[in-house]
Amino acid sequence: MVEVKLRVQPRPNKTRSYKHWLRNHGKIPAVIYGKDLPNKLVEVDVRNLESILRNGAGKNAIINLTVEEAKPHKLTVMIKDLQRDPVKGDLMHVDLQKISLTDKIHTTVPIHLTGEAEGIKKGGILQSGLRELEIECVPANIPDHISVDISGLDIGDSLTVADIAGQDGFTVKNDPATVIVSIVSPRRAEAIEDKAVEPAKTEPANGEAGNGDKKEE
Repeated sequence: MVEVKLRVQPRPNKTRSYKHWLRNHGKIPAVIYGKDLPNKLVEVDVRNLESILRNGAGKNAIINLTVEEAKPHKLTVMIKDLQRDPVKGDLMHVDLQKISLTDKIHTTVPIHLTGEAEGIKKGGILQSGLRELEIECVPANIPDHISVDISGLDIGDSLTVADIAGQDGFTVKNDPATVIVSIVSPRRAEAIEDKAVEPAKTEPANGEAGNGDKKEE
């Protein structure tokens, strides 16, 4: 568990022009919400938020938040959602959710592959499937990541969620049959790649669709 501190200020209004002003001054709009807590509009320093995202826990960090009002308001929150500019990647908005350290929450954790698979040494190719696990646990038990050792995998082998679901401290919510990683032969990998680039079937031209088909609007 990684705990960090963050200070935010109340946001006086939610107009588009004010949000634009905030971003030009190194801040972004945010909202805090949670059980028994009315939505609260605040503004956050971008550098402080990016610093939290760069630490080991990233978006799963437990944040001891102080809302700097006339009477400072302290909350324990986690990052629920982030919005970034699709072109520049700049942070645009963040949702902060109030949490209880004793209640279970649902979140995602990245999967880190470790070791070198035996199948790769023999010329096999690694194919990744699932990159994150959905888990449920109390905040203190959220891991920074989940390590998956692939050193024992040979060509034709795969690891599924069921193979790693027995770890202590949290419950994995993904379908146990979901493949995390597999080692395939080069020929098999080429066949999969060729299939992926097959030309799509030609759709009926305008006027050839049957009655009842939706027209493009």
